[in-house]
Amino acid sequence: MALKILLVDDNKIFLTSVKSVLAMIPQAQVLGDAHNGTQALEMAQARVAKVIELDAEEATYTEVKQLEKQKAA
Repeated sequence: MALKILLVDDNKIFLTSVKSVLAMIPQAQVLGDAHNGTQALEMAQARVAKVIELDAEEATYTEVKQLEKQKAA
């Protein structure tokens, strides 16, 4: 069973690096990447990720709380 991951960061080099590392892990499946908290919320609603890597500087407190609420539901 794959570990479904959503990546959120505005640094394209970081995202590319993380995706490259995760591509070497058979159990990891990157569902997509977002560049800010708003995109993350939209993607989280459309995809079922078990893990969300979130650059804390990219999301507001409200967006983080909304992501937590979605994942708890």
